[in-house]
Amino acid sequence: MSTFKERLAPMKKGGWVLVIALLVVLIVAMQKFSISPKEEVVVAPASPQAERQAERQVHTQTPSVRESIEGITTERELAVDTVASLTEDTKVAQKVEEVLPEVPDALVRAREQQQVQEYYRAQQAASSPWRRSNGVSEAPILTQAPSPIAVQANVLGDREDLLSTDAQRRNLKSRLAELAKLKERIQSGQYSMGDGEEAITAMQAQFTPPPEAIVGYTDENRYNASTEGLLTLPIGTIIPAVTVMKANSDRLGTFKAVVSQDVMDVTQTWVLIPKGSELIIKSFRMSGANEAINSVVGMSVPWIVLPDGNKIDTSKSSGLDREGMGGISDQVDHHWMEQFLGVAAYALVANNTSYEGTGNDSDSSYELEVAQGLRDQLAPHVQKYLQLRPTNVIRSGQSMNIIIEDEVFLKPWRNIYEDYL
Repeated sequence: MSTFKERLAPMKKGGWVLVIALLVVLIVAMQKFSISPKEEVVVAPASPQAERQAERQVHTQTPSVRESIEGITTERELAVDTVASLTEDTKVAQKVEEVLPEVPDALVRAREQQQVQEYYRAQQAASSPWRRSNGVSEAPILTQAPSPIAVQANVLGDREDLLSTDAQRRNLKSRLAELAKLKERIQSGQYSMGDGEEAITAMQAQFTPPPEAIVGYTDENRYNASTEGLLTLPIGTIIPAVTVMKANSDRLGTFKAVVSQDVMDVTQTWVLIPKGSELIIKSFRMSGANEAINSVVGMSVPWIVLPDGNKIDTSKSSGLDREGMGGISDQVDHHWMEQFLGVAAYALVANNTSYEGTGNDSDSSYELEVAQGLRDQLAPHVQKYLQLRPTNVIRSGQSMNIIIEDEVFLKPWRNIYEDYL
């Protein structure tokens, strides 16, 4: 045992020496490696051969690595203001519009086409026989009553190519019929050049011109005037109006109303009665079984006065309310209090109590006779309160309608396309 320990003692001493040597070597190595690469570059710059080798390595790098290096080294672009960017976009759009051919908007093109069509129709209307000069309408002198085909031809400017196919066929058929009749008369020897003029002259001699201030009249034509060259206001035409005067059913008479909108012809081309024309209205009481609870005022319109002072005879017309019912009603006073007092007074006065007596008491007989005489005098006045009828007051500004009950022939007021000329 002792010999083993003696052998192991020199080995321990040698091991400690080896450990110390290894520690020294490790410390020296750590000091050498502690120097940074940056300090080494500054202290000992690379040789020219090393620089050329580094450049060669950079040039031989892949594109992705090169782009990554450029992205790191180049500066980022500054942010642009939002307003400036939008302005720049607008400028770019304007430049594009200047370069590209101009294409109009569909709505603009449609509006231009509509204006051209309206202008064309205005020219056609101006060239019709109803054209106006110096603000006065002049009716054309026709040799025969105008037919629907002739009226349509006049509106279209006497151009048959603008008529419909059916209208052209009817026009051609009527002309062929007239030619056939004329041929028969010529072949039979019953025709001369002056027959047509004589017939027209004789026909015109049968009519008398209407008064100068009257430009329209009903089909009844009490003036015996010719209706050639006049437009027709058909039966059932509604003329809206507004009252401008106050009317009372207890004071029947004449009051005025004003037309609230233009009245057109059937073709919607001519204004026959312009807005603002005055209606001369006559009121009358409409009595019936239910007058006590349903009181209305009847109206008739004998005249319409145009803004230029001319008149239209509308004696065949009547007034309607806003719902189309005959007559008009506004504020109604039924006089309930007066009727109640009248009933009470009548019951008090009409007490016919009989009295008995032989006539010996002269005082009582005298009193009864006086009471009977008073009843006889007051009974008629009290009876009037029982016969009171409602009072209907039509205030100014009340809307109403006038319905035409017979055709009215009149000169047109103006053409709707005059504003385009």
